[in-house]
Amino acid sequence: MKEHKHKNLIIAWANGEIIQEYHRFYGWIDSFNPLWAYDLNYRIKPKEDPYAELKKADSEGKKIQIVNSDGVWHDYDNNNFDWSFPVERYRIKPERKLVPYTWEDREQLRGKWVKYILSDRKLEGLIDSVQHHGVNVSGVFYSYEQFLKEYKFLNDSPCGKHIEQ
Repeated sequence: MKEHKHKNLIIAWANGEIIQEYHRFYGWIDSFNPLWAYDLNYRIKPKEDPYAELKKADSEGKKIQIVNSDGVWHDYDNNNFDWSFPVERYRIKPERKLVPYTWEDREQLRGKWVKYILSDRKLEGLIDSVQHHGVNVSGVFYSYEQFLKEYKFLNDSPCGKHIEQ
């Protein structure tokens, strides 16, 4: 008796593997109850690489971090990863986003000198008060959002804070 064309795949399916069948218009799709027709092509569904997203980010030049046993994330500077640790120990370094200050940041703002950046005019002012929704610069109120857009500190640092996303 001749062996069935798909014998090894049938055994793999019986052992819990996911089987895919090829369709001319759709490509490979999961087949949860294969017919095992001689004229169809079947395969075991390829396993996804758990490191695929990290490897892609690394190839795009994004910084990869690894967590140590104390739970602290460190930049991993070696571009030749061996990916020997469990995938949970790696991450793509979160990007930092510049956001407006808030009332909770008032200690960092009080009494600081800032400069206006939306024109060529040289304007500097003192943050003379901090309010719940913004700051007064030389007596003029600015919301925290306006303050971020229109001012920088004298050392050219932004009038906002960086947070990790």
